[in-house]
Amino acid sequence: MAGLPLQKEGAMKVLIVDHSPIIQERLKAMLSEVPQVETIGQAKDQFEAKKSSCAN
Repeated sequence: MAGLPLQKEGAMKVLIVDHSPIIQERLKAMLSEVPQVETIGQAKDQFEAKKSSCAN
């Protein structure tokens, strides 16, 4: 489907939560190097994270 990230078979799914967009991007870049990890989203706080996790 267009717009959805490709899923890695058997990967640990990670939702990055941090108030700083710079930290979010750095973490996403670092985690993208790990084959066993799939970043499924990013959020700035726990409220946004909960919304995002309920949508997945």
